[in-house]
Amino acid sequence: MCVAIDFVVYRFLVTQAGYQNDFAKAAGFLSGLVFGFFLNKLWTFESRKARLREPIFYLAIYSVTFLLNLAINRGILTWMGEGAMPIAFLAATGASTVCNFAGLRLLAFRM
Repeated sequence: MCVAIDFVVYRFLVTQAGYQNDFAKAAGFLSGLVFGFFLNKLWTFESRKARLREPIFYLAIYSVTFLLNLAINRGILTWMGEGAMPIAFLAATGASTVCNFAGLRLLAFRM
């Protein structure tokens, strides 16, 4: 669901609102981030405790993977052209998803 939110916001901002790709990609990613915190906390990792470290680690992990996501997206668009938006999106999202899960499992929502 987070990826769907990311993609819809990203695509809308580029195609309908006329925003530049990097800004739109950032807005999409951050939209998924907010939704994802609660989804990951409550469903994926079933963390019911109120711990300050969870949102702090969550934001730190996502800050790093956000930069990774932007870099991969921009790199593919630069290499293949703006028409490669779906490929760039999928590659960036795939790489950041793997890194996010590992970081969340090992740091933010340790069991």
